[in-house]
Amino acid sequence: MLSVVMFFCNITFTNAQVAINLDGSDPDNAAMLDVKSSSKGLLIPRLTTSSRNSLTAIASGGLMVYDTDLKKFFIFNDSIWKELTTGNIWTENSSSAYLTHTDEFVGIGTANPIKNLHVVGADSLGSILIAPDISTIFSNKSSELLFGENRSYYSGMSIRYQGNEDRMYFYGKNGSTSYGPLFTIKRNGGVAVNTYNPLKDFQVTGSDTLASLLLTPDVTPSGGNSEILFAEDKNYIYGMSIKYDGGDNRLYFMGKSQTLNYGPYFTIERSGNVGVGITDPSELFHVAATGDNVAVYIEGEGRGTNDASLISKNTSVTGGNACYFESNGNQTTTILRQYGSGAIMKLIGPGSDDDDLRVYNDGTIEQFNGNHVRTIRIDPSENGTNTGGQITLYGSDGAASIQIDGDYNGNGRVITEELQILGGSDLSEFFNLTDKTNIQKGMVVSIDPENPGQLKISQTAYDKKVAGIVSGANNIKPGLIMSQKGTVADGDYLVALSGRVYCKSEAVSAPIEVGDFLTTSDIPGYAMKVNDFNKAKGAILGKAMTSLKSGKGLVLVLITLQ
Repeated sequence: MLSVVMFFCNITFTNAQVAINLDGSDPDNAAMLDVKSSSKGLLIPRLTTSSRNSLTAIASGGLMVYDTDLKKFFIFNDSIWKELTTGNIWTENSSSAYLTHTDEFVGIGTANPIKNLHVVGADSLGSILIAPDISTIFSNKSSELLFGENRSYYSGMSIRYQGNEDRMYFYGKNGSTSYGPLFTIKRNGGVAVNTYNPLKDFQVTGSDTLASLLLTPDVTPSGGNSEILFAEDKNYIYGMSIKYDGGDNRLYFMGKSQTLNYGPYFTIERSGNVGVGITDPSELFHVAATGDNVAVYIEGEGRGTNDASLISKNTSVTGGNACYFESNGNQTTTILRQYGSGAIMKLIGPGSDDDDLRVYNDGTIEQFNGNHVRTIRIDPSENGTNTGGQITLYGSDGAASIQIDGDYNGNGRVITEELQILGGSDLSEFFNLTDKTNIQKGMVVSIDPENPGQLKISQTAYDKKVAGIVSGANNIKPGLIMSQKGTVADGDYLVALSGRVYCKSEAVSAPIEVGDFLTTSDIPGYAMKVNDFNKAKGAILGKAMTSLKSGKGLVLVLITLQ
């Protein structure tokens, strides 16, 4: 056998070194076996996969074979066979190694890659590590992962970790030009869109004036819903949601319990109306409360008109109200309560900040004129006591001109310098009439001697007990009425004692002319002209202000009892 080998090549043995070649050269000083040829190769043992695996029990570290089934070289590392080659997948060019076919897969940590690069991590921390070539631990350098739209990577995206800023940036790329960062993650927490420094856990900075964040349903055409969910825990058992209902064109704020919805509690229509507790608000701001719930609760700490807790203005110059309150129940429509020492209410007109009407917290009401001089004051009690109320009217000089006292020593009292009555023309008192049958307005009445304090219809001529005329005939009303309830100075009928009043009169005995004195007649309840002044002393009823030529009728009488 050796002769056959020597026939084909020269074998040189030098100091326990072996050289196999065709030019007779000595073996390299660093090699135990130096095989050299310019036209031949080295063919190592070739085994099937089964034969290779059968050597595992006796193989020594460094044993090399070629697997004819897998078409790969393997070397034994004292425990298992390690693959030495990947066939022709990788191509080497200078310092670069690359794959030339897109259907060739590379696996790291797996023998069955399903993508061009398939990485299975060795631990729970990460599968891929991209780090800059810096030896120091705290380098503050950047690592970047690039995604291109083609193999030349002219345009695309990149993910960059900026070491000196402790942030992960997502950039748009166009050659050497970067756009963004479009998306930012801070290492200590915080995510941002269109800004590099998120101030909260999630911050979106809009790229234009229309919107910073757009949520759309996967619906074509329109009519679907978009919803943002806020949960109290990771299981989303309870929480809140903001839902845009495309069918209703409304934005709803709702309570959530997994698949259950509560509300909506707050609604915004695309037309601009806002509702609280109602799904279809009919006004710009519509609050609807059910049961005994308060519809609106406003609390503030403002001082002065402009700092009030609630300001309602109607800016229309042609009409309209600033506030309108309506109640359909049996309770008060509006309640104002003051817990402090200030006034309950102030009403202020145009041209000044001074109030025109003020209601104090004890119920006192004051009204002022255009010069802010007090003209009216209504007191629910006098001097804060439990006595009756009082109304005071003031002149332009601020001095009291009229006082209406509800409790003056147990009685009501009016104090004024001048009193004008427009509702009637006579002074009347209430009396009881003993003969109540056929009593008519305008009848003459006399004192009833049988019943102290009472009157009766006059029966005879020239009756010195004549007292007055029943008031109210011919629609002339009494102007001043006097009585005292529960005493003899009270009764059921108003009797005119002074002033002008129409009186039932007769001209049978004599015609009545204007200016004639009148006295009682023999006709019950009627007056007649005085013809005998001696009899008329103490029986004169008054003077006629109209005439009566004949028969019976009404005569306007100026009552002047004599």
